[in-house]
Amino acid sequence: MKGTGFFGHPDKICSLLAGVGLKSHGWKVDAPPGAYCDTDSYEVGLGQTDLPSPDANLIEYRVQGYQGRAGQISLELSLTDISHRQAAKQRFIKTAQSLFTGLGVPVPVGLLAAVETENGFRSDAAFGNVYLWVKRTVSPDARHRDRELTFIELELRDRRAEATAKATYEAVFASCLKLTTKYYPVPPEELTGDGIPKFYTEGSGEFDVDWGKRQFSCWVRSNGQIEVDEPTAFDPDRHKY
Repeated sequence: MKGTGFFGHPDKICSLLAGVGLKSHGWKVDAPPGAYCDTDSYEVGLGQTDLPSPDANLIEYRVQGYQGRAGQISLELSLTDISHRQAAKQRFIKTAQSLFTGLGVPVPVGLLAAVETENGFRSDAAFGNVYLWVKRTVSPDARHRDRELTFIELELRDRRAEATAKATYEAVFASCLKLTTKYYPVPPEELTGDGIPKFYTEGSGEFDVDWGKRQFSCWVRSNGQIEVDEPTAFDPDRHKY
C-alpha cells in the first residue's frame, strides 16, 4: 500500500514556522503512532523555546504522517496565564497565518475571528479540511490566581488527498469490514468508517472500522495480509464542529 500526496514532504513543514519562533528538530520515523515532527514549545511572554514553566502560555505544532509524507498538521495553544491571554492569541494568529502562507493557501474566512473569540470553527475549503476547537477547564479559585486553562487546536487535513485515498482503497476497506464480521459477532450493516488509511511505515496502513461507540483497527501489512484488532472505545465528539 502507498499513500497519497497530502501536504508533501514533511521536512519543509517541520521548519516552516521557525520564522515565528517555533523550531523543529526534524522529521522522526518511529514505531506506531508513526512519523512526526520533533518540535519545541514556544512560551509566549518569554519569547523563547525552552523548558516551559507550568503556568506558561504555550504554542506547539505537530506534523503527523508516514514515511516521506505529512498527513495532518496541528497547531496548539494552551492558555494558562490570563494576564498574557491576548498576547498569546495574537501570537497564535500570527503563527497560523505563517502556516497557511507557507502552504500556499488562503486563510479560511472567519478562522482568525474564531480564534479571537475562542469559538469552534470548521471549513471545508477546496484546499483541505480545517478544524478549530476550544476546550476550557477552570478550577474554583483559578481566576483568583489569574490562572485557568483554555486549549485551542487548529487542525488541517488535505480533503482532496483523503478523497483520493478513499477511492483508491475502497476494495481494501471492504475486505476490512468483511474480516471484522468474520472474527467478531457484529452485524455488517452496523459497521461504518471513512475508508481512509493512516500510514505508519511505507507499505503498511491502518483503517478505522466504527461500530457505534466502539472502533476496530484493521491493519494491512506490506505483504497484503489483513488483521483486525479488538474494538476499543472512542470519542465521537472530537470533531463536533
